[in-house]
Amino acid sequence: MSRQRRFMMPGWAVSLSNACQIAAEEGPPAMRIGEIAALASVRPPTIRYYEAMGLLTPKRSANGYRFYTAADLEQLRFILRARALGFTLEMIKEILQFCNQGESPCVYVLTQIEEKMAEIDSRIAALSQLKAELQQVQAMAERLSLGDHQNSTSSICCLLENQSQF
Repeated sequence: MSRQRRFMMPGWAVSLSNACQIAAEEGPPAMRIGEIAALASVRPPTIRYYEAMGLLTPKRSANGYRFYTAADLEQLRFILRARALGFTLEMIKEILQFCNQGESPCVYVLTQIEEKMAEIDSRIAALSQLKAELQQVQAMAERLSLGDHQNSTSSICCLLENQSQF
């Protein structure tokens, strides 16, 4: 039974079932947590955390040791890429749930991307406003003789207090 998982987002154009099949043919059949961690450039506690969150489901040996396949490595890399793009672990879990149910997550992903971009635009606007205010304070400092205000007992720093007095 082959489940096709296709992600069509820029930088994500990956068919997980095909990628995992190719990786399984090229990679080791089973890896311990330290090995997969090294290949993904993360620490083992990160992998254990993702497992606890339900994002990874490694196989267990008879003695209880986790072992990971090339498919697990591809899924881990997907999780790391999604995190790098600002997706939360809950969002990633939902994306993976779509896939596990045989559904495309792309509409959900696009919605999340649009919301994230709107949030970024809002942050940029707020930071631009802050920069403009700082530039005003800087310009005021260049016009003032700061020594005149250093001995004032009613002022901590005239540059950061009520600007209407200038």
